[in-house]
Amino acid sequence: MHRHLGFAAAGAWFVLSGITLAGLATGRPSLTLINLVMAVAFAMIALFQIWRSATVDHLRRGSPDNPRLATLLRIETIAALCMLALGGLFAFAAGMRVFAEGVAVFG
Repeated sequence: MHRHLGFAAAGAWFVLSGITLAGLATGRPSLTLINLVMAVAFAMIALFQIWRSATVDHLRRGSPDNPRLATLLRIETIAALCMLALGGLFAFAAGMRVFAEGVAVFG
């Protein structure tokens, strides 16, 4: 379950990155750099989330009956839920800024 949550969280951050890039079409040219930098930063967060989910899943498959691993999996599930909620909230806010207000996310 935590692996799917991690990939869903990564998807939310990739959507945020895409919305930030889409906002470049509506923004001023002087603010292009900050939007590009932040889109790359959001994509890097998504890639980190994918890597973390895959690593924890590999660890889980390697030692399925470890009680300390069960604690780690609970913490990872909570962290993935938080990242999903945060990425979804930010993506919603960025989408409102770009598509409803018609301006770039940053600017």
